Parts: sequence; C-alpha cells; structure tokens
Amino acid sequence: MAITTLATTPLAIINLATITLAKTSFEDEALSSTRPFFRIAAEQWVPWTRIITQDDGNISISGPTANLLQVLAEKLNFDYELVRPPDGYWGAEKADGSWSGMIGMLHRE
Repeated sequence: MAITTLATTPLAIINLATITLAKTSFEDEALSSTRPFFRIAAEQWVPWTRIITQDDGNISISGPTANLLQVLAEKLNFDYELVRPPDGYWGAEKADGSWSGMIGMLHRE
C-alpha cells in the first residue's frame, strides 16, 4: 500500500514576540498610556466564528476564533473593534478589478 503525502506550505508564520505596529513594538506600547487599536473584519464561519449582533448594533463573536482573539488582545495589550463587511462576503475580485467583502475592506483602506 502506497502512502501519499501532500506537501504543505505555511501561509504565514507569526512570531508574537516581534510584532510591531507603526515602528513601535507592542512591548513599548504596553508601557505607554495608549494601547494599539485594530478594526477587525469578521464574518460568520461556523463553528469557528459565530457573529452575535448586540442591541446597540455592535457585533461580537463567539467560538474558537473569539477565544484566540481575546488571548492575543490580552497578551499583546491591544484593543479592537469588530466590523462586518457591508455586503456580507469574505471577498472576491470583481470584473472592474476591485474587491468585495472583507478583502475589499482591506483593499480600500
């Protein structure tokens, strides 16, 4: 019986000890009075991410992705806001070269 393995290439390797933001390390930010702030695009991806819409219109998430995000925010000392893409899509390239969804949100910023 032959065993077939698939070659995998990591999409990203993140060294949490050396993450920087605007030429200032997170360690330095932790010592200052301001914390880095991130606006994070989120869309439902059950079971990993469940979107919860609050009465005030803000959103929160639950699931493993939410747990990871909370640990990162605490350990790296940053604040964040969750936003959904207006069209509700992850993102796809349109005929005119622009992007929809979360990818479009990043592309436009």
